[in-house]
Amino acid sequence: MPKRRILVVDDEPLIRNAVSVRLVRMGFEIFQASSAMEAMKLVADKALDLVITDNDMPGRKGVELTAIIKEVEPTLPVFIFTGLLSGLGPHNADAVFEKPADLAKIFTAVLELLGNPR
Repeated sequence: MPKRRILVVDDEPLIRNAVSVRLVRMGFEIFQASSAMEAMKLVADKALDLVITDNDMPGRKGVELTAIIKEVEPTLPVFIFTGLLSGLGPHNADAVFEKPADLAKIFTAVLELLGNPR
């Protein structure tokens, strides 16, 4: 069975890498992007199973990225991971998690959505 593919989008390399390393250890194939523009290229080029994006990034925010993804890939699940829940506003993400407190919750949600790859 091919590995499930997850795109992790965050402009902060330490957070992006920490989340990615944990997901790789869990058995997923990971792609990384540091911006919404980079992310959209990967969404177009890769057959992804999930996108996990930060909201507060330079340029397009995670909620904007989510809206664009849902237009082109309406069935692709998107999780938003943010440090500013109160400033999130309306969105069409499949789930929202608070950074950094909800790290364990996001990994649990990934397993619930995609199953355990091992």
